Amino acid sequence: MKTNRSRHIVLAAVLLLLNAKGMTAASGRINVSVAIGDQWKSDSDFERFYGKSIPGIMLEAAGKAKPWLTLGASAGYFSRSGKTSVFKEEIQFRQIPVLLFVRSSYGRRLRATAALTAGWLFFRERSYIGVVNGQPFGWGGEIGCEFDLNKFFFVAGALRFLQFQFRDPESLAVQQLGGSDLRLGIGINL
Repeated sequence: MKTNRSRHIVLAAVLLLLNAKGMTAASGRINVSVAIGDQWKSDSDFERFYGKSIPGIMLEAAGKAKPWLTLGASAGYFSRSGKTSVFKEEIQFRQIPVLLFVRSSYGRRLRATAALTAGWLFFRERSYIGVVNGQPFGWGGEIGCEFDLNKFFFVAGALRFLQFQFRDPESLAVQQLGGSDLRLGIGINL
């Protein structure tokens, strides 16, 4: 049942993006951007096995609903390898956040931005004792800025906090998979 719900949300995000051209009548803009960054997990166990942060890449597409309001979707890929604390066995953690957002902006060429975000975190952790997969739903917020280089290109940076709760089906323990990420990217206005 969860898989169907996830598929419906992804389908809604795709339809939102396909309809973005119609939403941009107010400003005539849709944009696509790519960003790299680091994510700092809020879980101390993650830091013990993998280190302080996990590097990744994010892709984003958005359309202007109003001159000051943007609706969009983003997806990313973050990956990190580490070692267990006792036996020093190799472990791997991968995550793919798929998010929908509403972003407000203030300014013209240099814009301050704030956003509310919701979506899924598809993750996989592989170790010598097995594999754990999950796709918890979560939410978050971000603050950032965008700067237009010219009519077509812009640079953007943001600090985002995401909160995902995952309940392990075997131990029933609840894990916090969220954290903060800082990213910098470049985009194109279509």
